[in-house]
Amino acid sequence: MPGMKTPAYTFNAAAAANFARRWWPALVVSALLLILCGALIVRSLDYNDGALVYALDDAYIHMSIARNFVEQGVWGITPYAYSSTSSSPLWTLLVAISYIPGASEFTPLLMNLALGVAVVFAAERLLRRLRVPALVRLAALALMVILTPLETLVLTGMEHVLQILLALLFLDAGTRLLAEPPPLASWYWARLALLGMLTGTARYEGLFLVLIFCGFFALRGRWLHGFSLGALSIAPVIVYGLIAVANGWDFLPTSLMTKSDAGYLSSADIPVLFTYFVVDTYHILGSQHVLLLPVLAALGLYLFRFSRDGRPWDSAPALLLAFVLLALINVRLVSWPWAGTFARYEAWLIALVPLVLAAGLGADVPRRFAWRAVPAYAVALLLALFVMRDVYQRYQFVAYDNPAVTATRDVYNQQMQMARFLVAHYDNAVVAANDIGAINYFTDIDNVDLWGLGSIDVARAITENRYHTDAIRQLTSERATQIAIVYESWFEQYGGLPPEWVAVGRWQVAHDPAILGGDTVTFFAVDPAAADSLAANLRAFSASLPPGVIESGIYVDGAG
Repeated sequence: MPGMKTPAYTFNAAAAANFARRWWPALVVSALLLILCGALIVRSLDYNDGALVYALDDAYIHMSIARNFVEQGVWGITPYAYSSTSSSPLWTLLVAISYIPGASEFTPLLMNLALGVAVVFAAERLLRRLRVPALVRLAALALMVILTPLETLVLTGMEHVLQILLALLFLDAGTRLLAEPPPLASWYWARLALLGMLTGTARYEGLFLVLIFCGFFALRGRWLHGFSLGALSIAPVIVYGLIAVANGWDFLPTSLMTKSDAGYLSSADIPVLFTYFVVDTYHILGSQHVLLLPVLAALGLYLFRFSRDGRPWDSAPALLLAFVLLALINVRLVSWPWAGTFARYEAWLIALVPLVLAAGLGADVPRRFAWRAVPAYAVALLLALFVMRDVYQRYQFVAYDNPAVTATRDVYNQQMQMARFLVAHYDNAVVAANDIGAINYFTDIDNVDLWGLGSIDVARAITENRYHTDAIRQLTSERATQIAIVYESWFEQYGGLPPEWVAVGRWQVAHDPAILGGDTVTFFAVDPAAADSLAANLRAFSASLPPGVIESGIYVDGAG
């Protein structure tokens, strides 16, 4: 009608239908992922009195740094000092950005849900570009979500979903540009370099993926492309390390120095590196490693396609070869048979397995379903099932032997209760601990991390083999530490905790824990004169503990 304004936005049914027709495998699998995540979250809330709890205390380390950075301008596990603790600076920064309107424990979960859907669409985009048939894409995407399993990574509140997404985007862009490298001044090259920078800062092992493509470009005769990609990708890591050094910390984050072989490898010579990456990798793979069959299958498909087509730098062959090299490098960097809680350190490689197999087989599988094509589908399916049998065993371990829901109950009954106790009685005190996530996110304590992630003096003492009872006594005394909440057994290898510390009480989780470093934490009065007040505080807090916590010690027995 005259005078009426056209709405700024109108729903275009035809465009929506076209989108659904083109992306239906990704839409179906995204719905599957959200259903799996929803079921996991609902069960977790039921386990934990309606509280949102992440399956790893480590998630709260990122959240603590992010909150302190936004609210206090301090990149640190506590608001009192800088700390280079995070081995995923990009994830911590993204969490910090999400905290600008206000810190909330829900934002990492929402971010991971969105990133999980983005992973599915990124994988679909890669497989569509490689002309993989729709049914094969659907199967590959579903296997990727289920076998990783992606919903478990979402509930950890950690950076691993982001790592998978960036690896997929980098592989998509890298394999696209490898056949005909564009000019260095082009947008396409700038995008690949940006993805390289993000991949390396999401997790440091992502730099190995970048390094592989630097080598590919060099083999293509594009040395400048390879050099520039490597230099730009590693630049943020170098800057992050220099900032740490300027603040009195080491170049690498403490999580890498104390929880991996990074410190050992940083000073290793060539023979040691050869033994580490070549000889040890051969022995590990020979022990039926979870990636052995996928690596052999990808290598076989690469050789088959190369012998048939003679085009090694086409996208599909390049993807196959990149996976083989990436897996071989990372096999030695992570533990065997499965690395980390929920086997999360190799999860990004597991997510690639069904996609790589689909890319290698997709061109030889009929594009449209027909009864006469059933034998071809059957052969491809049997091959995939055989190759992924060890991957399925890993899935059983993560889903049934190490379930994320049980892990959230562990964190709720232990680390969350520790945080609640500290908020009630020691919110601004100096507290020593060895699990530092939740107790720092929910409180304002000044934390002495006796395991070294949040305290550089402890980390250096550990890596330099001078960490022992006297060192623990000195480090806590210098900081005027009031109490300590620790796993006693962790320190037996260092000669034990100072004998003058008074063990006032212990909390033990009533169930068999899935992920805890120990089922019992001990509350120590570092100064014996503070034992009575600690006992009184524990007694006052006792009534608010959930039934999953068993109390013991002198504060329960009434002994002095």
